[in-house]
Amino acid sequence: MSAQESTSALSPELLDAMRENDYRLKEDQTDTVYQDANLTSPQDIVKGKLEELDHELSEPLKRIHSIWLARSAKNCYQEKHISDDFTNLEQIKLCKEKTKDNLIGSFYAEAHRRRTADGYTLNN
Repeated sequence: MSAQESTSALSPELLDAMRENDYRLKEDQTDTVYQDANLTSPQDIVKGKLEELDHELSEPLKRIHSIWLARSAKNCYQEKHISDDFTNLEQIKLCKEKTKDNLIGSFYAEAHRRRTADGYTLNN
């Protein structure tokens, strides 16, 4: 029996349990009360919330990124900045940064402000 055949003979639930056990052994080297009582630790709650946030923001951020790339390609690579003997990379970089800031700068500023405020709250 090959490795592929033996793996396919296992149920998906058993494979998930094996992956979870493997994760626990690698990441959590200590046993906790949460594991014994089938409770969720605060660390696992935060991890779940962050994964949920990543999942929710994934598609919109990918769309914004593709819009930014399209606008950068259209506006920043002008003939006056590109030539065979000299390419003004600094001007192209500034244009790309300005395009990104116009498109999603307020989101990044707000995210940075919230992270900073959370850090202050956590440290006080």
